[in-house]
Amino acid sequence: MHQSSIFWLRAWFFLLLLLFGWVFYVTAWVTEDAFITFRVIDNLINGYGPRWNIDERVQVFTHPLWMFLLWPIVVVCGDPYWAAIGLSAACLILFLVLVFRLLGGINFSSLLVALYFISSAAFVDYSSSGLENPLTHVFLALFLLKWVSGKRDYFGFFLLFSLLYLNRPDSIIFVVPPLLFLICADFSAGGVRFLRAAAPAVLAGLAPMLLWLIFSLVYYGAFVPNTAIAKVQNGLDIYQSSHQGWNLIQYSLENDVGTLVFIGLGFGLGFFDKRYISFSFGILLYFVYLFYVGGDYMAGRFLTAPLVVSLLIFGLMSAGAIRKNKNFGYYGLALALIFFATKIESHFSLDYYSAPYIEKSGVADERGFYYPFLGVRPTLFYGNWLRYDFLQEGVALRGRTGKYLVKCNIGMTPYAAGADYVFIDPLALADGFIARLPAASGSRVGHYERSIPTGYLESRIFYKNLLQEPALRRLWDDTHIVLRGDIFTWDRFAAIFRLNFQKELYLTNIKNRDEIHFNGRVYKKTSYDCLGNSAVITVDAATLQIIQKKDLGLD
Repeated sequence: MHQSSIFWLRAWFFLLLLLFGWVFYVTAWVTEDAFITFRVIDNLINGYGPRWNIDERVQVFTHPLWMFLLWPIVVVCGDPYWAAIGLSAACLILFLVLVFRLLGGINFSSLLVALYFISSAAFVDYSSSGLENPLTHVFLALFLLKWVSGKRDYFGFFLLFSLLYLNRPDSIIFVVPPLLFLICADFSAGGVRFLRAAAPAVLAGLAPMLLWLIFSLVYYGAFVPNTAIAKVQNGLDIYQSSHQGWNLIQYSLENDVGTLVFIGLGFGLGFFDKRYISFSFGILLYFVYLFYVGGDYMAGRFLTAPLVVSLLIFGLMSAGAIRKNKNFGYYGLALALIFFATKIESHFSLDYYSAPYIEKSGVADERGFYYPFLGVRPTLFYGNWLRYDFLQEGVALRGRTGKYLVKCNIGMTPYAAGADYVFIDPLALADGFIARLPAASGSRVGHYERSIPTGYLESRIFYKNLLQEPALRRLWDDTHIVLRGDIFTWDRFAAIFRLNFQKELYLTNIKNRDEIHFNGRVYKKTSYDCLGNSAVITVDAATLQIIQKKDLGLD
C-alpha cells in the first residue's frame, strides 16, 4: 500500500474516533429502566442483598453481569448515573478496538463498518442508556473474533456463551447455531472420543452460567428473572405478539431504516459463506423470537445485537471485494453517508434532543423522552440528574408515614424514595405474585398491567393471606414463603417446585382480565393508563388514596 494511502486511512481513522467521541458525548443518557437496577445496587451496598424491595427476594433485572459490574463502580464513585455512563463508554471503546482487530486493523472495510455503526440511531442510542447493550456488543465481537481464528477452543466459546447469558439471556440466540454447527462437525469427525475430550472444557465454560442458575433458583425461586415471567404471561396470542413485533420493525422502517438495511447486509451475505451461514441463522432465529415475545416499546434497543453480528459479518466478507474493486467501497461509503446525514440532527444538535411521543403502536423513542433531563450534556449544564419529575417525586416521598405504595413506573421514583418504602407494581416486573396473574389484553407493549385481586394489598401490608379465591390463596402462600421465608427449608423448596412445575395449581377464575379492579372501582383497560388513571400516579396502598403532587410540595 502506498504511503499516501496509509496516511489517509490513518487520518480518517482518527477523525472517526473523534466523531465517535463527540456523538457519545452529545447522545449519552440514562433511561428510566436503569434505575430499577440502580435500586438493587443501592440495596446491595447497604447490606440488604440483590433485592428491589428489601422485604422480599425478587429478581427485577435481566442483566446480572451488567449489574454486578456496575456495583463496585458505584461503591467507588458513589453515583450510579455516572457509573453507568462510564461503564458504557469503556464498553464502546473496547468494542471499537475489537472491531478493528477483527477486521484486520485500519483499512477501508473496517472504517466503513465503523461508519455504519455510527449511522445507526439504534446503536448510538443504546451505546449508553444505562442498560446492558454495550457489554452485549463486546461479547458478540469477542465470539466472532474467536470464531475467525479457527481454533476449536470450546472453553472460550462456552465461556462467552455463559457471559452472554449472564448479561442478557436472549443474546445467546445468536451463538447457539454456530455452536451447534461446530459440535456437529466435530462429532461427525471424532465421534464419542470428541465428546469425552470436549465435555470438560464445555462444562468449565458453562460454569458461570450454571452457578448463577443454581443461585437464582435457590435465592429467587426461579431460573428466569421475574421480568421474564411477567412479560411471557402477557395476555397476547401468537398473532397479537407477531403484530407487536412487526410494530417495532415498522417504527425502524419509518425512523431508522439504516439499521435495518445494515442488518440485512450481513444477514444476506452470511448465507453465501459456509463460515458465517450459522450466524445468519442465528439472526433469523432472533427475529423469530422477537416476534414471538411481542417486540418491545423501546425503539431500537432489541436491534443493536443483530446489527453488531450483521455488520461484523459484512466487514469480514466485504474486505476482499473492496481490495479487488474500490468501487464497492465507494458505493458502501455513499450508503453510509446517506443514512448518517439523516441522523445529523440527533447526533450533532447543540439543542437538547427531545422526542416525548408514543406511537399508537406503543413504540417510543426512549432517548427522546429522557434526554433533556438525563442526558450527559444537560446533566453537566444543570449540575445534577435529579430534575426529572419521577426523581423529584421519590425524593419528596422520603419521610412520609405510608410505607407501602402502588406505582406503575418503578424506576426513578422507587430509587429516589429509598429502601424504606415497599412498592407494589401492577405491571408485575417487580412483583412475584402479580407476575403470575393473567394480564389485561389492552396493555401497551412491554407494560402488561394486572388487576390487583381483592385482599392482595392487605395481604402485602400485613404479611397475612387475606385473599378470597382458593387458587389465589395457594399462590400467595407459595410466593410468600419463596420470596420472604427462610431460604433453606423443605417447605420453601417444595413451594419453589410448585411455582415452577405445577402452575395449574394457580389458575384463577378471572372472567374478564381486561377489567382493572382497584380502589373499589372497576376500570376498562386501555393502552396508556395504569390503575384506571391516564396520568402516572402513586397510590398509598393502605389508604388507597392517590398521592398528589401538591401533597408532596411539588406543585
